[in-house]
Amino acid sequence: MTQYLTTAQGMPKDIEDALSARVRSFVWDGEGKNTVSMDLLCAPVSVGGKNVLHLKSRNEAIELKWLKGLLTSREKRPTWAFFAHALLARAAQDSPVVKPEAKINTFLQTWSPSQKKLSAHLKRIIRTANKYNVRWETINTDLGIVRSLPIWFHIGASNNLNKFNNHIYAACLREKHDITLV
Repeated sequence: MTQYLTTAQGMPKDIEDALSARVRSFVWDGEGKNTVSMDLLCAPVSVGGKNVLHLKSRNEAIELKWLKGLLTSREKRPTWAFFAHALLARAAQDSPVVKPEAKINTFLQTWSPSQKKLSAHLKRIIRTANKYNVRWETINTDLGIVRSLPIWFHIGASNNLNKFNNHIYAACLREKHDITLV
C-alpha cells in the first residue's frame, strides 16, 4: 500500500525516515544494536542478505520513473507531464531572460527552474535528474527527432547564437509565425 501511494503521490522525507527506523527497530528487536548492516539486510538472499525492502532506494526508483515520464516524447507523454512542464516554465530562473512562449522543456533548453518556486514533487524530480546528471546526448540522431527539438535556447547552440533568442526578429518568429521547433 505504501509503495502504491508513493508512486501516486510521493513519500515525504520524514515518513521515509520514520518507516526506515521502524524497519531497523523490527529487524534488530528494538535493541538498537545493528550487528548487521542495513545494506546487507537489503541484499538478495542469494548473496547472504534478507531481501528487506530498502525504502530510500525504492522511493528513488519511483522518482526516476516520474523523471522518465517527464522526459518522454510528446506523443507518449503522460498527461501530468504537460502540466509539470508548464510549472517548470513558470518557475524559470531570472537569468537568462526567457520569454514565456520560448520555454518548452528545461531538459532540452539552456534555462533552468528555480528550486524555490517548485512544488515538492517537482523539486524531487529535478534533484533526481541533477543527481544522475540527466542531459540529452546523442551520437547520431534521427532527423525526425532533431526537428522536434525546441529552437529557442537550444542546448546545442553557442552563447553567441543564444543571445539572439530575445531579439526582435526572434520575437516575430515566435509570436507571428509560431516557430518553436528546429
